[in-house]
Amino acid sequence: MTTDPRNPVRQRTGWFKSSFSPSQGGCVEVLFETSAVLVRDTKDHGEGPVLTVDIAAWPGFLAEVIGTAPAGSNHALRIEHQTDGGVRLRANDGTALAYTVVEWTAFTRGAEAGQFTLQPAA
Repeated sequence: MTTDPRNPVRQRTGWFKSSFSPSQGGCVEVLFETSAVLVRDTKDHGEGPVLTVDIAAWPGFLAEVIGTAPAGSNHALRIEHQTDGGVRLRANDGTALAYTVVEWTAFTRGAEAGQFTLQPAA
């Protein structure tokens, strides 16, 4: 599922990125909501598409990102590895975000460190 870039969701606060992301340049940005996790690309400066992952599917997506689940096993976002080492995340409707090898590596390292793990509500 994707969100129209003109939708006010892009203006919400609380977006964050991996602590391994370079201070300058693009990165994978994430926003946790009640029933979904939103993903966007900082290179789009909040103007590009936002991919939406159902909250229940997020752990499976992260497992594939860090390699503890087989490639293609998550059904939230297709992870397409590019020949240059970058990655394209593609939603079921075909909308995609493209990340460089540096951006994807930072996200992967953050995922491995538990920075994108959902915390149970207190």
